[in-house]
Amino acid sequence: MTDTDESGPETRVAKIERIFRTDYDNGPEQDVTEILADLRHYCDHHGLDYGERDRAAHGFYLAEVASQEGGHTLECCSLSSSQRRRIRPSSSAYRGSAARF
Repeated sequence: MTDTDESGPETRVAKIERIFRTDYDNGPEQDVTEILADLRHYCDHHGLDYGERDRAAHGFYLAEVASQEGGHTLECCSLSSSQRRRIRPSSSAYRGSAARF
């Protein structure tokens, strides 16, 4: 995955900046705080566990960063070794799961 990939980091940053410009306009720090609070409400409304979704997102993020840095899986204290194996960028499960978020 490169920064020019459809789902690469640059595309994702541009996507979130469009959301911020549309629905938030209080500066990056306040906007992130507000969108995280809104995501908690969204999870409550849909019966989702925000903490689980946040951990999954963190795993996807680490895998994406690792992919950008040569494909090595980064270690994270909040993920077990089996969870880290499941989120490797080359994993088809990773690609399918990432598309849902």
